[in-house]
Amino acid sequence: MTSTPPRVVIIGSGFAGLGAAIKLRGAGVTRITILERDTSVGGTWRDNHYPGAACDIPAHLYSFSFAPKPDWSSHYPRQPELRAYLEDLTDRFGLRPAIEFGAEVVAATFDAPTATWHVRAADGRSWTAEVVVAALGPLSDPSIPDIPGIDDFDGAQFHSARWDHDADLDGKRIGTIGTGASSIQFVPHLAERATSLTVFQRSAPWIIPRVDRPFTPLEQAAFRWVPGLRRLFRTYLYWQKELRFVGFRKDSPGMALMQVLSRWHLRRSVSDPDLREALRPDHDMGCKRILISSDYWPALDEPHVEVETAPIERLTPTGVRLADGREIELDVLVWGTGFDVRTPLGPLAVTGLDGRRLDEAWDPTPVAHNGITVPGFP
Repeated sequence: MTSTPPRVVIIGSGFAGLGAAIKLRGAGVTRITILERDTSVGGTWRDNHYPGAACDIPAHLYSFSFAPKPDWSSHYPRQPELRAYLEDLTDRFGLRPAIEFGAEVVAATFDAPTATWHVRAADGRSWTAEVVVAALGPLSDPSIPDIPGIDDFDGAQFHSARWDHDADLDGKRIGTIGTGASSIQFVPHLAERATSLTVFQRSAPWIIPRVDRPFTPLEQAAFRWVPGLRRLFRTYLYWQKELRFVGFRKDSPGMALMQVLSRWHLRRSVSDPDLREALRPDHDMGCKRILISSDYWPALDEPHVEVETAPIERLTPTGVRLADGREIELDVLVWGTGFDVRTPLGPLAVTGLDGRRLDEAWDPTPVAHNGITVPGFP
């Protein structure tokens, strides 16, 4: 007696969604529907297309082990190459016919008598499945702080995940708010184009150098044709990153060494001692995300770039007013303030057994067995 493979709905077509679909098909599950709210695949690598957007995990490790790419251009490729990899995966594994584009899922409700999930999109379309995989990812919905006067600013303003490539940046007075993983990538680009650039910093991040270089044609050929070389290199990268966990133990020699590396990187990159002091983190490494960049701190050392650490009081029609009364006049404001990760499923309303909502079950903290499933939500 054979059982019928379950119907599966996957929400999202980024790395998680495509990877789940590929592995499910490999396990014999063929009744798969991928729901994507946009018009193309790619997830965070589709939405984040700001200048300088790149991965901070080496590509040979970041890509799927079951779908290798021997000809990565460099250790840390840029966004267009990562997005192209996902488009290639979609076609290589024949997933495109399974994708419903323009399907913004707003609700998933479990029906106990039939042991199925009913999934509904904003446009009224619906699907029924025994299994729902939420592969939405947290790095797509921008988070912009509630600063007074945000609608008063007369210049151009946009979030890094909604980059306005038509905005005139050359010779402009530009301000950026936020100093996280996105900001350290686009700030050097803005510094090249602006007549003045002001970086509004609430807290200074720990940064270590990005050791990157292009792969040579000979290396790319070796990764393609030498048996086992690509897997060996991936294994090396895996354990190199995995063993870093030792350094996250408080007062460990590894942590001390990483902090020494970061401070050396800061001294080498920034000549102004007052600026170096402003950029020195006031928290232990590991309390927040450790960033990698070799051009962010040098960009801040440029004479036309300023780092402002005074709190922001409000936005005005002409710029930013600080808590100390000063006003910084701007033509363009770029938000590098990250994403709303407090609600992992965003506006998606998930209802499980006995009408219980997942957002209620996850109050105050999301918890899942093995990071996969939640009691009461079969």
